[in-house]
Amino acid sequence: MNRQLSFMDFILLATPILLQGVTQGWEVGSIGGLLAMPQFNEYFNYPSPFRQGSMTAALIAGELGGSMFTGFLTADRFSRKKTIYFGGVVYIIGQVLVIAAQNQAMFIVGRVVNGLGAGALITTIPLYTAEIAPVHVRGRLGGNLNSGTALGLFLTYWVQYGTAKLSGTAAWRLPLALQLLPVLVILPLMVFRPESPRWLVTKDRNEEALEALAKLRGHNDINDSEVAAELAEIQVIVDYDKRLEPPSLFALVFGRQDRRRTYLGVGLLFLHELAGVNICLYYAPKVFSQAGVSDTQASLLANAINGALLLVTTSVLMWFADDLGRRTQMIFGPLCMGTCFIVVRALLKSYGNPHFDNVTQAVTFTFHDKAASRAAIAFMYLEEIDTLFTPERTVWVFMDKKARSKEQLLHGDLSDGTKVADQLRDMLKKGSSKALDDAEAADSSGAKEISVTHDEHAT
Repeated sequence: MNRQLSFMDFILLATPILLQGVTQGWEVGSIGGLLAMPQFNEYFNYPSPFRQGSMTAALIAGELGGSMFTGFLTADRFSRKKTIYFGGVVYIIGQVLVIAAQNQAMFIVGRVVNGLGAGALITTIPLYTAEIAPVHVRGRLGGNLNSGTALGLFLTYWVQYGTAKLSGTAAWRLPLALQLLPVLVILPLMVFRPESPRWLVTKDRNEEALEALAKLRGHNDINDSEVAAELAEIQVIVDYDKRLEPPSLFALVFGRQDRRRTYLGVGLLFLHELAGVNICLYYAPKVFSQAGVSDTQASLLANAINGALLLVTTSVLMWFADDLGRRTQMIFGPLCMGTCFIVVRALLKSYGNPHFDNVTQAVTFTFHDKAASRAAIAFMYLEEIDTLFTPERTVWVFMDKKARSKEQLLHGDLSDGTKVADQLRDMLKKGSSKALDDAEAADSSGAKEISVTHDEHAT
């Protein structure tokens, strides 16, 4: 059932998950630029390193709560669309608090509330997209999430580079206000989208599911044979899942059939986070300034260039998502990431001069060679590009292609608990062209800071 989608149908399918990626990328990329702005630091009375860390971690804490308490509980009980509405409203409330922040405490509280909404959105929108999309475009739509993340990083980096020239609080309030735009588009767009046919079937609302499928496939013809066949397939799998449903949530995640993908899914992205990518994403301007780009505008520019590279790379490579094996990407991606870090470490050891600062408790490296400093920055660029193209983006596709919907939500909650998003609890099997429901049946059947600076006196 690979009926060709019209361009407009594809856009309607791709827009919510793309904008969710933009929202997530803007969230991740914004804090680093803010902490590098003199206007922001002056207004908030130069927050200590601990407070800076709290400002960053507040969003993550909120995302954890939003994912845990709205992902599985509300998306499965009250529907995907209602959960998206709820998450969007909470997100807007939190962002307004952040924009209007008068002190550090208000900023942190706003970030927590904002994260609650973001956690609900990032848990539910990919699931909703996977459930309404035809099989032959799911991989490409899943890749849109990371393309959207790269677009969000690109936008926030360049917006902050521009607003940093403004005086007063407008320098940091304006980019935070613009951050609301993606969610303000998602919410009204969802009004015109039907509920997930799969969720409707789980609630025995089969007539509504048929109408939703007919609308999604672009013809509004409930007598269409392909629509009827797709609904019948969903019904068979949902009934099968109900017969196999474990007696408890614990068994759902740690039962014999699901234990392996729980451990592997959560473990993969837990190790991915430990690889250090979020240090670069959250604190990129600071990292670049410590690598020899000392001026605030220059460090923000280096950061913006990084965002442009990420956007171009992920947008181009997204189209190969269904041609390259998922497992191949997951194996060779981390190897490339590790190689980049090894090169950076070799440059530090060969050309860097370490110094310990008793005040900041940080180890700094002074480069005696400008070329070595530039090379370190270049390999940091490469590492981030590789991260967004391979482990990060590939596991999003894994999530949407194989997990049963209830497990997908709960496993996602666990994954967010390690600050890995909700995409992870799948076995590393080849399956780029498998239908979501086919894959489900197979699974069910048992099948301290280190900085780098440049020595200006070096010759």
